[in-house]
Amino acid sequence: LKADDFKAALEDIEALIATDGEDESHFLCAIINSGKVRDFIKSYSSAGRGFGTPSVIQHVGIPKFDPKNELHVKLAGLSKELHELVLAGDQQGEVQTKEKEVNNLVVNLFSPIAES
Repeated sequence: LKADDFKAALEDIEALIATDGEDESHFLCAIINSGKVRDFIKSYSSAGRGFGTPSVIQHVGIPKFDPKNELHVKLAGLSKELHELVLAGDQQGEVQTKEKEVNNLVVNLFSPIAES
């Protein structure tokens, strides 16, 4: 990909979250881009400010990535698949299906039953 392939409007707030590897990065990406978490983060944002300030992530309660946890690994894998589908131009509508799966898994991740 080249810079010319993208058009972006930069906000005045960015955040960098350090991770220990690609799987953890995709795990975080899946959670942060899920519907419920995105809505929660936006609730901390002033009108017209977009996604919210970086400090809002502290209030989400994202668990540390555990490569032995099936749910964590599944979320990381779905995020990778979604990135690939978007880059390939998803002609089959798979993005929406996989996003729904991510949304459901994130709800499970944060439910009290998931902690048992």
